[in-house]
Amino acid sequence: MKDLARLSAFEDGPRLARKQLGMAELPRLLSRIKGTYLDGAAMLDEGRPVVAMTLRHDRLDNFWFVLMHELAHVAKHLDEAHPLFTDDLDSPDELDRPDELDRIEREADDMAGEALIPQIAWQKSAARTSHLTTDVVALAEKLGVHPAIVAGRVRHETKNFRLLAKTARPRSSQPTLCIVSNGGKGK
Repeated sequence: MKDLARLSAFEDGPRLARKQLGMAELPRLLSRIKGTYLDGAAMLDEGRPVVAMTLRHDRLDNFWFVLMHELAHVAKHLDEAHPLFTDDLDSPDELDRPDELDRIEREADDMAGEALIPQIAWQKSAARTSHLTTDVVALAEKLGVHPAIVAGRVRHETKNFRLLAKTARPRSSQPTLCIVSNGGKGK
């Protein structure tokens, strides 16, 4: 997953990731469904892993985090006994989840976070506390990821989504639904 995360450093990183994983990009067929906050899903289709991403937050940091989160479910949690995981990464109902589901979601979050910004690097980083663009860019360069990923982590942890707004830019002008239909094993 870390090698995949490094594709984020390229301007066309999402396209490169889709190509590496054998993803199809389809025009968004539905707008966000009222009352839902669905970000992604991992499921089995006739035994094959499928990852879907709504990209309702059309930002680079969200694209990469949701992708890594869903791939973590594929790697660690998806099986015949658990053929579907849907993720609402900022649902107001997340506190009502059963303990086992909460543990699984935390594990997927941790794996995604570690693939993008290892905890040890984050703890040592000036970006964690300074919130300065120069520190964000320095950490991104050190890790080989796009600065939007580091900016997104700062914004998420501080719950201040005005911080680093120019660095955490939109992924594209056209939101899409992305689907990995071969379990991320490449073509």
